[in-house]
Amino acid sequence: MNFSFIDSRSGSATCVLEINHKKFEFHPSFHSDALGDFVSYLASIHPLCKLSWKEGAFHKINGGIHWQTGPSLLNWEFKRDFEDLEIIIIEKQNFTVDRKVNTHLPKIIVKTTCKFDDFVLCVIKEVDRVIKHEAF
Repeated sequence: MNFSFIDSRSGSATCVLEINHKKFEFHPSFHSDALGDFVSYLASIHPLCKLSWKEGAFHKINGGIHWQTGPSLLNWEFKRDFEDLEIIIIEKQNFTVDRKVNTHLPKIIVKTTCKFDDFVLCVIKEVDRVIKHEAF
C-alpha cells in the first residue's frame, strides 16, 4: 500500500494511491485544501477523535470530502468497521465547471477494503514527508 501527494505548484497536485495491487492517480486542483481535507476526514473517523481533549480539533465529517479535479469532483468516503477501512472514491460531475449533464457520471473509481491502521500509517508517513520536503 502506498499513498503519495506531490505538490506540483502549477495549479494542481498529484495524488497516487496504490492499494490491493492497483494504482490510481488523481490531480486535485488548488481550489480547495485537498490534503488538509483528506487528513481531517481520516482523523474524524479515528476512535481517539471522540476523546474530550480532541474536541474542536477534528469534527466528524459525514458523507465524505470532495476534491475538485477540473471538470469533475472526486468524492472520497471512508467507512470504518473496527480494524477494516472501506475506501470509496466516486467521480462526480462538477456543475460549477460544466453544466451540460455527463451521462457517464457518477462513476465508482475505487471501492476497496484495507486495514485501517496500515492506511493511517501510510498517510502519516506521506504527510510527514510533505511537511519536511515540500512545505513553503
